Amino acid sequence: MKILLNEYVNIFGWIFCLVLTFGLAVPVLVWIISKVSGEINLWKEIRRKNTAAALVLTAVILGICILVGLLC
Repeated sequence: MKILLNEYVNIFGWIFCLVLTFGLAVPVLVWIISKVSGEINLWKEIRRKNTAAALVLTAVILGICILVGLLC
């Protein structure tokens, strides 16, 4: 029973770590991408239903998630 409880604590610890990391990394990196993109305002383009801008931002977010998942 103690081993099972230990495993649950370990799993929930990793879940907390990943949620915290994603919660901090994704907004910061999206902000960096919006600054790097220059004159193009990604959020305005997404609100105007620009699919290409949404796909670029989605690819960036997925890439970040894959990197964080591999590092943790």
